[in-house]
Amino acid sequence: MSFPPSFLPNLPFTVVSASMHFRSLLFDFLRWTTVCLLGLSGPWLLNASADEPEISFNQDIRSILSENCYFCHGPDENNRQAGLRLDVREEAIDYAAIVPEDVDGSELVARIDHEDPELVMPPPDSHKTLTEKQKELLKAWIAQGAPYEEHWSFSPIRRPDVPDLTKWDENVEGKNVHPVDAFVRARLLAKGHDLSGPARPDRLLRRMHLDLVGLPPTWEETQDFFSRTQEMQASDARSSLIDQKLDELFENPHHGERMAAFWLDLVRFADTVGYHGDQNQHIFPYRDWVIEAFQNNMPFDEFTTKQLAGDLLPNPKTDDLIASGFNRLNMVTREGGAQPGEYLSKYATDRVRTVGMAWMGLTTGCAECHDHKFDPFTAKDFYSLGAFFADIEQWGVYSDYGYTPNPDLKGYNNNFPFPPEIEVTSPALLREQTQAKQELIDLARLQLAALSDDQKNSANDWLNNVNGWLEREANGWQSLPMTSAPPKDKNLKAWTADSESISLGSLPPQSIQVSLLPAANQSPQNVEVRFYIEEIKPPATDDSEPEKSKDEKKEEAKPNRINVAVSFARANRWLPSFSSTVAQQNVASRWSVPATDAAGRAVKQRPHQFMIDQSKHADDPMRAVFELAGPLQLKEGQSLVAEIKGLAGDTEVTFEASPLIRMRPFDAAELEAIQICDSISQPNALLSWMMSNPKQAKDAGAIKHWRDRYLACRDGRTWTMVTQATEPMEMRVLPRGNWQDKSGDVVEPATPAFLGSYGTETAKEANAKDAEAKRLTRLDLARWIVHRDNPLTARVVANRLWKQFFGVGLTAAVDDLGAQGDPPSHPELLDYLAIELIDSGWDLQHVTRLILTSRTYQQDSRVRPELFEIDPENRLLSYHPPRRLEAEIVRDNALAVSGLLNLEIGGPSVEPYQPDGYYSNLQFPNRSYRSTAGDNQYRRGIYMHWQRTFLHPMLANFDAPSREDCVAIRANANTPQQALTLLNDPTFIEAASELAWNMIEQKESDETRLRTMVRRSLQRDATSEEIERLTNFLNQQRELFLADEALSVQLTSIGQSATRHNESLSPADRAEWAAWTATARIVLNLHETITRY
Repeated sequence: MSFPPSFLPNLPFTVVSASMHFRSLLFDFLRWTTVCLLGLSGPWLLNASADEPEISFNQDIRSILSENCYFCHGPDENNRQAGLRLDVREEAIDYAAIVPEDVDGSELVARIDHEDPELVMPPPDSHKTLTEKQKELLKAWIAQGAPYEEHWSFSPIRRPDVPDLTKWDENVEGKNVHPVDAFVRARLLAKGHDLSGPARPDRLLRRMHLDLVGLPPTWEETQDFFSRTQEMQASDARSSLIDQKLDELFENPHHGERMAAFWLDLVRFADTVGYHGDQNQHIFPYRDWVIEAFQNNMPFDEFTTKQLAGDLLPNPKTDDLIASGFNRLNMVTREGGAQPGEYLSKYATDRVRTVGMAWMGLTTGCAECHDHKFDPFTAKDFYSLGAFFADIEQWGVYSDYGYTPNPDLKGYNNNFPFPPEIEVTSPALLREQTQAKQELIDLARLQLAALSDDQKNSANDWLNNVNGWLEREANGWQSLPMTSAPPKDKNLKAWTADSESISLGSLPPQSIQVSLLPAANQSPQNVEVRFYIEEIKPPATDDSEPEKSKDEKKEEAKPNRINVAVSFARANRWLPSFSSTVAQQNVASRWSVPATDAAGRAVKQRPHQFMIDQSKHADDPMRAVFELAGPLQLKEGQSLVAEIKGLAGDTEVTFEASPLIRMRPFDAAELEAIQICDSISQPNALLSWMMSNPKQAKDAGAIKHWRDRYLACRDGRTWTMVTQATEPMEMRVLPRGNWQDKSGDVVEPATPAFLGSYGTETAKEANAKDAEAKRLTRLDLARWIVHRDNPLTARVVANRLWKQFFGVGLTAAVDDLGAQGDPPSHPELLDYLAIELIDSGWDLQHVTRLILTSRTYQQDSRVRPELFEIDPENRLLSYHPPRRLEAEIVRDNALAVSGLLNLEIGGPSVEPYQPDGYYSNLQFPNRSYRSTAGDNQYRRGIYMHWQRTFLHPMLANFDAPSREDCVAIRANANTPQQALTLLNDPTFIEAASELAWNMIEQKESDETRLRTMVRRSLQRDATSEEIERLTNFLNQQRELFLADEALSVQLTSIGQSATRHNESLSPADRAEWAAWTATARIVLNLHETITRY
């Protein structure tokens, strides 16, 4: 079939396939014939009935068209078929696809009802179909005149009137009703229903605690709240009590941790860089800043500005720079062979996607390759938004491989950090250092009380020896005489011990590698230092050398235990990859003898690596000090050899020895304490004696643990990545997102055209007065985002807060407020909360309080079967939606119930127990995982180490995101792995074991202890049936473990806390502990335990 060219309208269309081409021709023809026939077909017009309910375009129609039609007939002009747009009313009418109030005359209706596969819309090859209900909605909407509405999230925010509920029922409360309840109940009452009754007080308190703090209340708190609620029958009194409880929870020091977890998903916070080797990065101070910001209720506009442009603020403070670390959270690489241009493009597009979703609630990433197919967001908008971040100092590949010259990163390898960074003081590290020192002093006092007379004599002898040493060496360290080796390719120096001591046997070489970084554009000087023991060859007889007297030998004698340090001059900063340290205050860095395998062979150990920057502050009086992890013992005839490779220039190197192991090298205060003390009872002196003589100390392991933690804190100093502005890179529109295609237009920073400028034009004019500031900056972007006229930000934040407390947002698609997202279930309520947020000065706690004081939030969580038919997904909010706890809170809850949870706030990430070999495929560098020792093992989940490519199995099993991308909605799956994790993960077994031990220590009846266990775990009383079933299970487990001692030992030995209870346990006592542990595992694995009702 063919038509004369003059018969067809001359309309543009895109040929995408033969069938699509044919459909396009047919559509043009049918459109033309339909227009011609309209004048003859008046009787075919169908008018809307006055009895039909009014159809809303935003609520009922937009999602149908967006899902099924906009891909080919939407905003993307490059993909538009037959030139038809259905997202613009005028164009849809012009094409006769829609004829207002004429259903039969609308080509859209003809196409959706057509049976011919070549004509039906959507076409079969789109794999989309309309339901009969959707077709009827479209017809009814056209019959009512096909009114369009501006997309709800792009329209200005206006304060809506609070509904008057007496419209539906004169007996319902009128104007005094809570505004949130008024909007929710209006929809329910219109359908003949209302909210559920109030939740039980114990359940409500648990809900509030988990929502605002992320931890369950104690049983005592639950009892108190329950009894006080029961005493207050009047609703006003109950509301006052809840207000008081909200005040307590807002002021709880852990409120910030709970609120921060959601934000860290959005900004893709992680401890590793993601790409290729997924190396560690320094960024935990940013997490601490976010937690503190939420804890102090920082206004959201300020919170936004500091993250996007903290470095651009006038006279930025250290906290502002830490906050700017947000811009550095994108994944980066230092893979050899990677193309810098490609990765710079990846970094830029990732920032646009993140800002678009986190603040604008839009899928901006869809415009990276072409104009957005559903929203009016163009590719030019995408790259113009990315241009705001073109001034961030960054590298496409964070190293210098020759083919990608990066002089600033010369010598950087996989163990090095990702600049720019600044050194900051961490309050969390300072607190931990204070704790560690106090623990050491307490250990010293305990040791003092336990010393025998012989030990006290030994200690005093040691003290006298030390004081004699200090009379000769004021700073406690004696410079070692050097014996130069014969000239070779390396410079070898050694110190010979001439005192008797216990033999060490063979000592594997211990080494550090130091890179001395000179002025810019010069290669670093790499120096490697290795220590090892070497047998001394008998020296050749030299008659000219006079023999030394015995007194001279005695004067030269060294203590039989020595500590050795090597100092490099001109060290002004540290850039370690692991725990090694080069510090301005001379904090020690230590390295240990490698472990040995079963055959006694030394396990290969990589050198510790440092960067010492000599190009800055070259004349500052600073030193880098490296100290062996423990004292060496040399027998006569052995020497300690320090082998130095690559040393050149005027860098000074000295070797020193001391009989002391102190908190840090050159600790003057401690030396003074040793010199002036009269006896070993002085705590600091005793502490030094114990650390220098660990075999004399009963708690040598604890001493080493706390000293290691003290040193790791580095006086609270740490490094963190920050944003530094530099000359902006050129930003172009990349056709199809191809970073190699430079044919696209160059763009300047600009906000999306369809949303308006909101003051950025004024800012640009002001900037233009400064010759060096003629473009918009990230600071302008931040102010635009939180401008009160911006229709998106306040809605996005309010919707996200609602989701946080109800599990689903007022618009379910929290990550997409565009055309593809769901319309709000209560649009007026969303706007009401958004305008409250803006008018309150962006006060998040104000909106949170508004939500949590409503009956809608406080109602019962039992489902309403009578509403399943009209509201299967509970979008009308007739009951409070229960949901499973998030991954981190599942873990926190178990640890809190058991009593193990460490509630310290802030600081570095910790590494919980993890399956052996889980990191076996991590390379560049190879990784070995060592779970955190001590009480830091039990820190909250928000502080868990976040390895992007190998996320901790517990986090992954409970749907935590890898944070490779911005995530606004976590999955909420229900899988067997979750139950297996709760039963078998060492953390949960250890929590059950500790809970069981606490129950055993109560010395009560089984029933009393079981009731206590349920109260601690569920914050409610157990029923008689539950107690009976738990008792039967407990007795079964007693029989099992009494019959199998090995099984009880295996279960009660899991986790480091188990060692505290394992001493002198009889087989029967251990079996009892194991039986209670098995019972606690069941309680902690209950659905109710990990669910928030």
